[in-house]
Amino acid sequence: MRKLLVVVLVLLCLASIYIFIPDQIMVSKVEEVESSERIIAKYLNSNENRQKWWPSSEQILDSTGFESSVLDYEGYKFDFRNPGYNFNEVLIINNSLKTNSIITWDLSTKNLIRIHWKVSIPASYNPITRVFQYIRAHRLKSHMALIMESFLRFIVNSKNVYGIHFEREIVQDTILATSNTISTFYPKTPDVYNRINSIKKYLRQQGANQVNPAMLNISKNEQGAFQLIIAVPINRIIPPVQGILINRMVSGNILVAQIKGGPYSVAKGFDQMNLYLKDFKLVSPAMPFQSLITDRADEPDTSKWITKIYYPIF
Repeated sequence: MRKLLVVVLVLLCLASIYIFIPDQIMVSKVEEVESSERIIAKYLNSNENRQKWWPSSEQILDSTGFESSVLDYEGYKFDFRNPGYNFNEVLIINNSLKTNSIITWDLSTKNLIRIHWKVSIPASYNPITRVFQYIRAHRLKSHMALIMESFLRFIVNSKNVYGIHFEREIVQDTILATSNTISTFYPKTPDVYNRINSIKKYLRQQGANQVNPAMLNISKNEQGAFQLIIAVPINRIIPPVQGILINRMVSGNILVAQIKGGPYSVAKGFDQMNLYLKDFKLVSPAMPFQSLITDRADEPDTSKWITKIYYPIF
């Protein structure tokens, strides 16, 4: 009787193995992230860019000295191959395990990307091997989750993606004393501060206070002339005067970044802001501008200039 009971228990255990562990062991990880398909593809499909976010700090090179498509993590090798527009096939190797997986991504909502990493492992008919495969699959899933977490943590940091840290804020300075000047030459620093000082002089006459650094926008019109717009944030409404207008800004959303350096660095910052707007499908209802944190008239070394750049968005 006891032997029969043992046989029955063994058969039940074997049956449960085949019932609860399917012939194809599916390992899957799904995440959603606020990003763009361009960013996902850039940092998943490039050997060089993958090593920027991969959780292992060791740089791996191939035989030619370039970044390898094969990356190690916790004893597993992940060979990224056959990258496509919205997918990348990954061969996973660990001892006797050698299986293909695929990472896909697609747009979930306006700026939300769904990333899906899945792998199917054929289960052995040997019950003991089947159990070990199941345990190994769970270990693999935890590694995939940590790798995915490292990737997402990297791409949501704008400093990693654009080289600049962006913040989305609410417009605080809503009352502006502005000046608009047209010239045939690009305005130099003395030209800018002559206009700023003219506005400040008028503010003193009116008993108004400047509440934040002056703002600047320089653009080129259709005739090829340069348009210099200066805006000084003030604390209250005052009457306009010839050459100085008083404007109200809507207290909406605005994209902000701090730049260190001269005109080239600022221009590069605006280029990255434009790319950010394109990535996240944002629209600007007004022109971008600079906030002159450093008094450029007193600091001739452009490498020391601190400028905040702004882009109104919705």
